[in-house]
Amino acid sequence: MGDVFNEYLVKRKNGPKQLLYKALIGLAAIAIMAAAIYFHLGAFILIIVLAVGVGVFFAYKEFDVEYEYCLTNNDLDIDKIVARERRRNVFSLDVKRIELLAPMTEEHADRWKAPTIRARYDFSSGRKGAVPWFALFDGEGGKQLLIFEPPKKMRDGIRTFVPRAVIEPRDGSGSL
Repeated sequence: MGDVFNEYLVKRKNGPKQLLYKALIGLAAIAIMAAAIYFHLGAFILIIVLAVGVGVFFAYKEFDVEYEYCLTNNDLDIDKIVARERRRNVFSLDVKRIELLAPMTEEHADRWKAPTIRARYDFSSGRKGAVPWFALFDGEGGKQLLIFEPPKKMRDGIRTFVPRAVIEPRDGSGSL
């Protein structure tokens, strides 16, 4: 068996929660600038407007999130990249611990919706039309669930270590 190495980058789509946060940041910025003008702060208005503008710029950059999946032999590492500047490892897993790797379809819903799952980690894009996959594994305190979007090549790499755990869809969906 040769070495396995795969990388894949997924950009997270901002959902309703993130859009609400962005709207609240924008409203707060407008309120701060309006208050500065209303209270006639004179020369400080320019400083306040510039500071608020810079603050909003940096706050909005925090919503630009990508996940990089890296499979090196039997180690799956997931890094979170914020604003294409800061990277940190957020998840690591020995793929030999995976009991089941399958697409999140109704066919397998009883497994990924199970109430016995103690922890869920979602590193998927959240895009419409994307078919996320789930990996069920034993972790600290019980069953854990990883939700991500591995391409076919990465699933094949995982299959070399746990051939019975990887279930490909029958209709061909879920392949990247």
